[in-house]
Amino acid sequence: MKARVFLLLICAVLLSGTAHAIDVSHLKVDPNVVNGDFEIPAIPEGEVKDEDVFEWVEAEGYNIWTGVYTRLYGTGDWRAGAGGGAQMCQIVSPYDCAYQPVALFQPNTQYEVTCWIGKRSDQYGPKGRVELWAGGDPALIIGDDPDNYYGSEGFQLAVSGATRVDYEEFDYSHLDEYAWSPGAHSFTFLTDTSHTESDPLYLLFMRSGLVGEGGQLGVDDVTLNIAGAGNALPILPEDGATDVPITTDDDPDDPEHTTLAWLAPTLYTAQGYDVYFHTSEPNLLIDQTPDTKYGMPRIATQTTATHIDPSPSSNLVLSTTYYWVVEAYDLGVPVPFEEYATFTTKSSAPIVNIISDGIHTWLGEQTFTTATVVQVDPEQSFTVDYTITAPAGYTGDPNLFLVEDLSNPAEPSAIFTAVGTDPNILGSYEITLEATNSVDGVKGSDTMWIQVAETACEAKMASGEPLSPFDDNDDCVLEMIDLTAWFTTWLDDRNPSDPTYYGYTP
Repeated sequence: MKARVFLLLICAVLLSGTAHAIDVSHLKVDPNVVNGDFEIPAIPEGEVKDEDVFEWVEAEGYNIWTGVYTRLYGTGDWRAGAGGGAQMCQIVSPYDCAYQPVALFQPNTQYEVTCWIGKRSDQYGPKGRVELWAGGDPALIIGDDPDNYYGSEGFQLAVSGATRVDYEEFDYSHLDEYAWSPGAHSFTFLTDTSHTESDPLYLLFMRSGLVGEGGQLGVDDVTLNIAGAGNALPILPEDGATDVPITTDDDPDDPEHTTLAWLAPTLYTAQGYDVYFHTSEPNLLIDQTPDTKYGMPRIATQTTATHIDPSPSSNLVLSTTYYWVVEAYDLGVPVPFEEYATFTTKSSAPIVNIISDGIHTWLGEQTFTTATVVQVDPEQSFTVDYTITAPAGYTGDPNLFLVEDLSNPAEPSAIFTAVGTDPNILGSYEITLEATNSVDGVKGSDTMWIQVAETACEAKMASGEPLSPFDDNDDCVLEMIDLTAWFTTWLDDRNPSDPTYYGYTP
């Protein structure tokens, strides 16, 4: 289906008439959405008609007679509610879209788009996409055609060499008439390093549903912002990070310790930063005094650095979630934060690792020692203990087979001995080593299994180890009966070009 849509768009390109190239000379790195409201002051009062929208370009999909228009508020009963303006962009047919250059590309940057989305009251809800495109040759992007509203030129972004950087979809096609009031929506996009700051960045709205999969789409009140452009942007630890070290310092390049780091605002030069840090989530309604703003203690005041040690006098707490806010000051006035960041420290559970995965043994003939390593971070006291689970039906004490050596908790060991001749002890045993953190009682464990067989040969077979190819009766003993079996068949295959080798492959 995507291929067919693309061909239709290319056909529209080839059939388009003469038009003007898009002017991108006004663009800058910071977002610069032109006429994002789709407002058209030039429409005379009381006159209902479609007009060009400055800077927005139409690209048509399936139906070149419908396309993308700007309608007067309420035309077709769009049920605007509290959203929408005097006019809006009406995207009519599947894969029709409207786009415009909004800024110069900025690598590895998070953009936030907000807009009003509407639906016609007599149609199903819309299905569509909001996209970021970048690059290409702006001279090949045709727009501003007065004979075709704002262009019937096809999807010139792809033709010009631009590529899609990121997109988000929305789907309200399940909503029938009068079932949904339009409203404000937010979308988040992240650029990569596929383009440079000399390339234009485009914002595009598309109706993506086929006929029957969604109604006409209304768009209005479009804004585009760089996330954190007016604020300091927390970057380290990454928001939502887990397994974060509890030891701290003020070196953001040290992965063994935790450092709070942030990016400076892009719209101005910050005069300083205040940092708030705690285990409780920020709350704007709690205690707005400077030292405990958002219900959190302030750990840095008017620092000019962009990274700090969150806890210089002690370690953080294991298995704990922390929240932090950084406020930038512009000319001495704090700029309220947009978002907080959060991370969770390492678990306090000891790491237990029994080296052996599984052992096979037999009655009265073998003992072995488990090799175990226990680690905690940081080095804290802990206790260890072995438990053993016997096979189903065994009524004795399985611990009789286990001799523990816990004198070195970091490397505890246990000797398992299969003694006696009681067939009831045959089967699979499970040994578990459990280490308990002495500070908070959190446990870590690891297990292994032991298969007890009646004879060494049965133990060997249970382990999956291959027996000798000449052991015809699989009793782990090479004897005359095995030689006889081999000798009686060694001349069975007389094809010298494809011989069969009994018992093994040379």
